[in-house]
Amino acid sequence: MDAQSVYLSLYKEFKELFTKTFSVKNNGGFITYLHEYIESHRKKFLIDKNGEDLLKGLQIAVGKSVKLIQPGSSKRRKRPLEEQIIQSWERFCIKLHNVCQSNPSSTMMFSFVEGSFVTALRKGEWILLDEVNLAPPETLQRIVGVLEGEHGVLCLAERGDTDYIHRHPNFRIFACMNPATDAGKRDLPFSLRSRFTEYFVDDVLNDEDLSLFISQFISSGYMDQQLVNKIVSFYKEAKKESEERLQDGANQKPQYSLRSLYRALEYMLKAERKFGLQKALYDGFNMFFVSLLDGSSAEIMRQKISSLLLGGHMPPHVHLSRYLEKSKSDGSSGNYVQTKSVQEHLGNLARAVLMRYPILLQGPTSSGKTSLVRYLAAITGHDFVRINNHEHTDLQEYLGSYITDTTGKLVFNEGVLVKAVRNGHWIVLDELNLAPSDVLEALNRLLDDNRELFVPELQERIQAHPNFMLFATQNPPTLYGGRKMLSRAFRNRFVEIHVGEIPDNELSKILEDRCKIYVGHAEKMVEVMKDLRLHRQSSRVFAGKHGFITPRDLFRWADRTQRFGNSNEDLAKDGYYLLAERLRDEDEKSVVQEILEKYFRVKLNIKSLYEQISCRDNSSNLLVGFGGSDGLESVLLTKGMQRLYFLVERCYNLREPVLLVGETGGGKTTVCQLLSACLQLKLRTLNCHQYTETSDFIGGFRPTRERSALISGYKEIIEKLKKLKTCTYFHMDLSSDINDASSTLDLLSVMIRKCKEVQVCLDISREELKDLEQIKCDLNGLHQKWQSIFVWQDGPLVEAMRDGDLFLVDEISLADDSVLERLNSVLEPERMLVSSISVLPHSNLLLLFYLTFFCGCSLWLKKEGPILRRLLHIQIFLFLQQ
Repeated sequence: MDAQSVYLSLYKEFKELFTKTFSVKNNGGFITYLHEYIESHRKKFLIDKNGEDLLKGLQIAVGKSVKLIQPGSSKRRKRPLEEQIIQSWERFCIKLHNVCQSNPSSTMMFSFVEGSFVTALRKGEWILLDEVNLAPPETLQRIVGVLEGEHGVLCLAERGDTDYIHRHPNFRIFACMNPATDAGKRDLPFSLRSRFTEYFVDDVLNDEDLSLFISQFISSGYMDQQLVNKIVSFYKEAKKESEERLQDGANQKPQYSLRSLYRALEYMLKAERKFGLQKALYDGFNMFFVSLLDGSSAEIMRQKISSLLLGGHMPPHVHLSRYLEKSKSDGSSGNYVQTKSVQEHLGNLARAVLMRYPILLQGPTSSGKTSLVRYLAAITGHDFVRINNHEHTDLQEYLGSYITDTTGKLVFNEGVLVKAVRNGHWIVLDELNLAPSDVLEALNRLLDDNRELFVPELQERIQAHPNFMLFATQNPPTLYGGRKMLSRAFRNRFVEIHVGEIPDNELSKILEDRCKIYVGHAEKMVEVMKDLRLHRQSSRVFAGKHGFITPRDLFRWADRTQRFGNSNEDLAKDGYYLLAERLRDEDEKSVVQEILEKYFRVKLNIKSLYEQISCRDNSSNLLVGFGGSDGLESVLLTKGMQRLYFLVERCYNLREPVLLVGETGGGKTTVCQLLSACLQLKLRTLNCHQYTETSDFIGGFRPTRERSALISGYKEIIEKLKKLKTCTYFHMDLSSDINDASSTLDLLSVMIRKCKEVQVCLDISREELKDLEQIKCDLNGLHQKWQSIFVWQDGPLVEAMRDGDLFLVDEISLADDSVLERLNSVLEPERMLVSSISVLPHSNLLLLFYLTFFCGCSLWLKKEGPILRRLLHIQIFLFLQQ
């Protein structure tokens, strides 16, 4: 526990005890002062002085309080204090004394922190164990002793206790669970289940109960009662249809529950004043009963809403801007193209954003799920952050973990999710159903209407910022391998929106407007994609129709026309470079070639595609036949090497990351070295292995080295300072010992202040004063490094991004998916890396990845994770030179 956690827990415990013991009305001034002090110093408790002041104040307050509750005190009470309160004060005195002795401001404290269950057991509070059958059986077995009637006890062996904690007479325990018929749910152990009084809660389908429930949202009256009856009829019909013929985007039965009905009515109640009853009613029920369905099922439910709720009438269309708050940004949304289907998805998103409901976007790959959220965040002025999930995702990636700071102390570094909840950012949990279900279920409270997140390490319950929004995206688990089936209860907490594939006619429109290409060329490219989808790739048979091409490939292909020409021949060549050069099978390459020639009406001469590299290219200063550095002069550019160099150099011109796949000794590294030498750019290399960590890419805290250099640098600056004309006006003893830096910096501050006061009299120029301030800044920086045990060291990826170097990741498939997922944001068009600070790339940055397989075997595919699947779209396959 750090100092902040220790002091806040002390304050909360003292306040609770004080208000139970003394009159809040008579001591209102003291309680208010204490609260204001804590809030103003919350972030400063790591400083010794602030912590000591709080501890001294608490000691004085506790001392006076204990005197007043003693039996012989002059304080008269109407009722004597309970023995339990007196014991609580005694325990708090011991705890406060121990904290004062340990001085948490100067060190990290480790202590056993009682959980919510033990706290409720002591204080006689009521506790609810939600989703109890998700907990491990061995954990639940620890509380069996508490369930042994009113005299149940618990012994905290984890803390080394030998005494039992007796349950308070007012303590009550409740538990709830879904039946063990859903994903991730299990039956409770019989020894535990038999100790509960068990009730089965049926789904509410009784007309009277539903009418009573719905009436809470609708005022009484004859017309209103008719509306209540209509909603009851619609809900029962929707439940019936969901069992018989409706299906969602994953070809599963949709889940309609009382939560769906409640949220639809809640939206209607809030939106009625702004849009009218008919529109609010339609939007609310469309959000929870239609948006998750596929095309045919959605049409059925729209007709049900129209006939059963709206009397056969459809409300008028409302523009997207009316759902959204006033933009705080400059309105810049890039080159995002709004087609008919995109506008429909944006409308569904905007309605959910209006109520701050969590949203789950489900659809095939490259359908634009994340782009929808990014665009909406841009036009509303919200910060957009993303977490890429994988099969090894743990709660630390969401909530944070303890790390060492520059002084060697352990401090809690809040995770991306915690920061987003505090600051009101919009966060996307990408590939949600790749994460373990037990990790996702920990987010239940945040997904409920409570919108709160509990961080065990801080023992803090964080209420979500009013602007906070949580989005999640996933591919349908029934159509994509490796995806888990989320439980119906978990999915029901989201507003589910089905994002289907982009229609072909809209795809050509997006290509035309986004990539600025001729409409005829856009239509031909879409026709090529449609034709390629009719074929199946033997090496990626489970990729289905996306084996040869995806919409992401199409956009990358169209982007190349702005750089390399837009004639039919240019388009066909770039299509071949992008789609065929990543294939291993010659027959599959022939399929791509034939389709390109068919639609663009050109003849591709494969042998001559790469001959232009045989001469010097003045525009890019390429060297031919040898490299520009030691060890590369004897490299012979064979036809295979020319092909490879040409393709990699083309990717460099477009700043596209490259994945080189081939047998060992095929020249993958050599080509990267040649490109580096010809472009006169530095090549940084990282060799991956099974123990590669994120810090190997990004960097981390490392022990401070070269302290002698810091000492000599400090002395040089002091000598330079003594020679300044300004120092001759002041007779100060400036020590060149870095251990005396604090006093030296204080003297320097006094000197600068006096110089500013008598600047005219002493004839000190503004430049001399500026030099003095710069020297102080340099000395302070050296002193901080000297005091630090650890300093942050940028990793090779961050250095390459800052300097514009080439970055080669060797044997990328050996690294763990959780490590590679951190590179996802760098592979996006924005090419940004989010760490403790956001890093924007230099314009020259090129990411080069390669992996090796042996003897033609596809062993590397066993390690193909989400990031490698993304890289397969920009892959170059190497053939072994004969």
